[in-house]
Amino acid sequence: MEPRKCVFALDYIDETVNAFYEASRNPYHSEREIKWASDVLCEYFDVIEREHLSLKTVLLLEQVKCRVNKIARHNADAHIPYTFSKRKLANISYEQLKMLFEQRRSVRWFENKPVPKSVIEKAVDLATLAPSACNRQPYHFLVIDDGQLLDELMALPIGTKGFAHNVPCSIVVTADLSYFPTEKDRHLIYIDSALATMQLMLAFETLGLSSCPINWPDIEEREEKISSLLDLDTTVRPILLLAVGYGSETGKIPYSQKKGASQLVSYINNES
Repeated sequence: MEPRKCVFALDYIDETVNAFYEASRNPYHSEREIKWASDVLCEYFDVIEREHLSLKTVLLLEQVKCRVNKIARHNADAHIPYTFSKRKLANISYEQLKMLFEQRRSVRWFENKPVPKSVIEKAVDLATLAPSACNRQPYHFLVIDDGQLLDELMALPIGTKGFAHNVPCSIVVTADLSYFPTEKDRHLIYIDSALATMQLMLAFETLGLSSCPINWPDIEEREEKISSLLDLDTTVRPILLLAVGYGSETGKIPYSQKKGASQLVSYINNES
C-alpha cells in the first residue's frame, strides 16, 4: 500500500509468527523459504510505529519479535520488498520471445531416449518463478518414467491411445487444496498450476526438450484410478499430465491456427 500505514497487520501478526515458528521447526521447509519469511517479519518489526499502539500491543509485538529473532537467518541479502527500479531486467526482445512461443508446440512423438532428472529439475526451478496466489505454490510435479507405471498412467487420460506407447516420461501436475483455509479459494489450485506449467513447458524448450499438455477431465472414476495409482492424499487433485521427451525429427506436429487479438480483445469504457 502507498503510502504505507503507520500500523498494520495487528489482527494476524501473532498467528503469522506462530505459523512461522512451526514452519521453522519443520525439516521439509526449505532454508530459502524460512530466510524469506524471517526477513519480511524482521522488516515488519522495524517499520511498525509503536507510538501509535497501546502498551499491551507493544509488549505483545516485542514478545513475538523475540521469537522471530531466535529463528531468523540474517545475512546481507535481505529477502524483503524492493523498488521497481531494482528489479532484474532481461535483454529479450518481443520477436525473440515470440520465436520461443512459436517453437513450443504440442509434441507427441519422441526419441527413445531417457529424460535426465537434472534437466527436469532445472526446468522446474524456472516454473516456480510463475506468479502464485499469496505465493502458496500449491502444486507438485510427479515425474513418472518407469515402464510399467508409465504405461498404466498414460492409459488413464482420454485421447492418448495413438501415441502413449512412445512417451518416455510423463509429469503429473497435482495441487493440494489443504494449502487454502477456506473453500472460496478452491479454484486457485488450477490457476497457479496452469501458470507454473506454462513456464515449465517453455523452460523445457530452452533445454532441448519437447512436451505435450494432456487434458485431465473431471471424471470421478478416472480420478479414483489415478489417485490409487499414484497414492495421492484426499486433498490432492490431479490438474493435468505432461508428456515430456526429446522430440522425434520425423514426428508430425498438428498445425494449430490461433486466434488473434482482434478476436480476443474488447475494450470496455464509458464512451458511447
